[in-house]
Amino acid sequence: MKTCFSILYMALFITIVSCKPKARSKSEYEQINDSEQNDSAVVLVDSTEQKLSSLLEQFRTNKDSVLKKLSKINAKEANKLYESYLKANSEFLAKIDSSELWILSKFYYEEAKAIIKKKSKILGQYGLEFWEIGEGYVEIRTVHDYYYRIFKDYVTSDYRDYLDITQEENKYLFAADAGLSISFQDLGKRVVKWEEFMYKYPNSTLITKAKEIYQYYQLTYLLGMDNTPTIESWQGDKDAPYIFEENLKEFRSFIAKYPNSPTTKLVEYLLANFNDENIYSLLSEMQEELLKDFPPQNE
Repeated sequence: MKTCFSILYMALFITIVSCKPKARSKSEYEQINDSEQNDSAVVLVDSTEQKLSSLLEQFRTNKDSVLKKLSKINAKEANKLYESYLKANSEFLAKIDSSELWILSKFYYEEAKAIIKKKSKILGQYGLEFWEIGEGYVEIRTVHDYYYRIFKDYVTSDYRDYLDITQEENKYLFAADAGLSISFQDLGKRVVKWEEFMYKYPNSTLITKAKEIYQYYQLTYLLGMDNTPTIESWQGDKDAPYIFEENLKEFRSFIAKYPNSPTTKLVEYLLANFNDENIYSLLSEMQEELLKDFPPQNE
């Protein structure tokens, strides 16, 4: 069952973060580490500083151009500008990542600390930062509220709220090493936050994206991840699984706080059927059925 969870979560997560810079593959790191494995004692020298400086200046120029355009266009046009800028930045940050691959692969090395500290300060001047994503991997990303600060006064209300929600969520790493990095309680709050967004803006052009995020969070809240599951099914008698006490307490609290939430129906179903070996597919089918008519459309 864990394999099925992983496949779905990975598919959904890829969809959700498709606008983020492409993460480096494990093989890219291994190529660098293999080629330099005998030189770990050598003091690192930053040979890419000039290239990084050039890229960062272009990054700033692009931002300045966007700010000038925002002062001359209406809210709906600002929405479109946000989408195009997000896509362009995703591609541009991939270039920055690529130029800094050598230091990203050495991020946790003692001899790299001085360069990392220096580069971190430089990146911060452009609204960028190193972001540790687990399993020893690091990438360069925009700071959590980068787009919110740029667009909040120009876009329509649904986009402003969307950016506000995502900037808050982006403060924290969601998952790493096949496990949640936030609490199930905080994850439940995220689920509710996206429900509220969709109720408020059922006709928003962001509704498809919001549903994808919501669906991913919802299933993760119900079933957990490989290394942070909600159901223990392999210790002792495998035919008698149980829900972890932490999750049981959280589920009961959620039901009490949000009795009218669509997620409550799924939680109640899970509590009644968690010992069914097909609980994953049963919940997935039920979730899809609920999402067909959610959120209700305004006339």
